[in-house]
Amino acid sequence: MITRILQSMGLEASPCDPCLYYGIIASDDASSPPAVCHKIHVGLYVDNFVFFLTSPEEEELFRQELAANIKVDFMGDVDYFLGSAFTWKRLPDGHISVHLCQSTFTEFTSQRFGVDHMNPVPNMTPY
Repeated sequence: MITRILQSMGLEASPCDPCLYYGIIASDDASSPPAVCHKIHVGLYVDNFVFFLTSPEEEELFRQELAANIKVDFMGDVDYFLGSAFTWKRLPDGHISVHLCQSTFTEFTSQRFGVDHMNPVPNMTPY
């Protein structure tokens, strides 16, 4: 269902990963297309997704087009998604800097499997 919706919006799946989509958003309202089109990137995982684009107007267009086709809750900036932690910094010039880190996922996984970096698993050969 979401595949059909994203494709109807003008997005296509990445040939490397079918859960990544990209493209230029196609609006049903052709009377007011955006002045400049920016590519959007969408990552899906089951019933969660993240998206990135650089235009606030096109972000709003994406939100409207998606909400017109499916019930969706937009929850603001992502803090954590698929094992990556996101840290956002809004700069005085209006730009945004984002830092992605997987240390939280690594710590979670090591705790889950009882591995402590200070006390490695016995008989485990390091690379």
